[in-house]
Order: sequence, then structure tokens, then C-alpha cells
Amino acid sequence: MIVKNESHCIRRCLKIALKVADEIIVVDTGSIDETPDIARSLGAKVIQHLWHDDFADARNISLEHAKGEWILVLDADEVLSFSAQGKIRTLTADTTMDGYIFKMHNFTPDHDIEKYLESYLTRLFRNRSQYRYEGKIHEQILPAIVDSGGRVKQTKLLINHYGYLYKTAQGSINRAERNLRILENILRESPRDPYLFYQLGVTYRSLGRDQKAYDALQEAIKHGAYNRLSSEILCKLNTVLSQLALGKNRFEASIEYASFGLKYNPDNLISLHVTGVSYMYLDEYKKAYPYLVKLRKHPRLRSKEKESLDTAIAFCKQRSSDE
Repeated sequence: MIVKNESHCIRRCLKIALKVADEIIVVDTGSIDETPDIARSLGAKVIQHLWHDDFADARNISLEHAKGEWILVLDADEVLSFSAQGKIRTLTADTTMDGYIFKMHNFTPDHDIEKYLESYLTRLFRNRSQYRYEGKIHEQILPAIVDSGGRVKQTKLLINHYGYLYKTAQGSINRAERNLRILENILRESPRDPYLFYQLGVTYRSLGRDQKAYDALQEAIKHGAYNRLSSEILCKLNTVLSQLALGKNRFEASIEYASFGLKYNPDNLISLHVTGVSYMYLDEYKKAYPYLVKLRKHPRLRSKEKESLDTAIAFCKQRSSDE
């Protein structure tokens, strides 16, 4: 793992990681708190490395010091689930596989309608010199494995990520402001990369700069997002556009964008919400009703949203019967 000022969470992460790891490599990029001491007290090898606004660089430093046959990558604000702990050894015993994709539950602040965001990342892979991270931000190992002919399998094993509960990272740095600085610098070098523009749009949205978010996501589309990005990313891109359109009372557009999100993932909570609410604003209650009902049953919907949603569902049902 790579760390900086993670004393509030690293102990929990490492104590659980010790149940499956033979060695722990921690690359510290400039902590001024007790992070390195906590890591060492739990048996980790701590490597000091100067931060260069490059996540792949720091990740690859950690890989260079790893001696095991397999590598499990975690962040200090993550926790390996109990079910995953007992199955990792089974995965690494498979001689035909080179890497595994884990499910990530990224928990969100209480004011969000969704309890957590779900994503998938390659976090367990063979220790081979040709497998190295790419990308200064939102770094990836999967392309290197695939390009080398390695076989990667998606699993249902879960890693819980708690970092999004807080706006700050590395102790006191605003995560979104840090990411914005890095992304803007990279885009000067790669001004036609749709993935970078997608990440820029998401970052602007988290900072409340909605027009810039919209413009960045449109740039992603302009530069070939639909041909070059994965269905998972396209789903997220259109989901954000649907939220931005809803915020501007562009209800037809919000429904259209949300339909892309639902095409890639019929259970997309945000797309269900945006579509249902947009149809209500358009006085199309019969169309709104099934989306709101499905949203009400969604396992990631926060409990505090259910009462108001019940009211909306009852209203739509009544208005539909009156038509």
C-alpha cells in the first residue's frame, strides 16, 4: 500500500491484512503523523518515497520491494471483508490465473441517497516484473496484465472502502482539489484522452462546479468515450450527466442520459431516481411510478429516503388512476 498521514485508519487495515499476507510493504510518501510507526509496529516494511503527484509511480515502488508470489493491493482506508479473507489463498492456488478483480463498496456520506457506490478493481495479481501500474491518477494494473497475456477473473470478493466518507485525504488535503490539480496537469500532456476528461468531470461535480463538470464530460464524449471507455465507465458518465441535467430542470435530457445508465446497469440507483423524479416534474406520473417502486426496493437506498419516496409513489399511483 501507499500512504500519507493515515494514522486514523491504517491499524485496522493492516491487522486484517496480516491474516492473509506473508509480508506487508508500505510506501510512505511524506507522513508527518504516526503512520510509519504504526505500520512498523505491525511488522510492515516501510519505504520512504518522495511524492511526485503520480500514484502509479508510488504503487510501482511498492511492487519492486514485494518478494511474494502474489500481491494484494490495499489502501489504508480500506478493509478486506471477512468472506474475502478466507478465500484469497484458494484463488492464489489456481495456477491458470494471473489476477483477480474484487468488488469495491465505496461508502458515501450520510447526505447521499446511496449507501455506497460499487466498483470493480484488480487488487490481487501475480508478482511479475511486467505487471506495473499505469496512470498518474486512477492508476490501473489490469492493462499491463492483459497486454502481457495474463488471465484475469472477476470475483465476488469484497473490499470495503471508507475514504469517501471524508472530503479530506492524507490527513488534511482536500481529495477533490488534489485530484483536480493532477488531472489538469496530465491533460496538458494528453488533451484528447476521454477517460481523463471523464475523471475531470466527476471531480468538478464533487467540487460543486457543475458547468465545468458538464463541459468536461462532453469533452470525453467528443474524444471517443463511446468507443474507447468500458461500459462501467460509460454508465457512470451518463449517470453524472443525468444528475447535472436534472439540476438544470432539463427533464427530457436527464431521462435520456439516465436511460444510458440503465442500459448498462438496470439497477443503477441514481438513474432510477433521476428518471422517476424527472417524469414527475413532467407530470407523467404513470411513467414515473415503476422507477420509483424499483428505487424503493433498492438495497443501497438509505432508510431515511424511504418515507418521502413512499409519499411520491402513493402520489403517482393516485394521479395515474385519475388519468
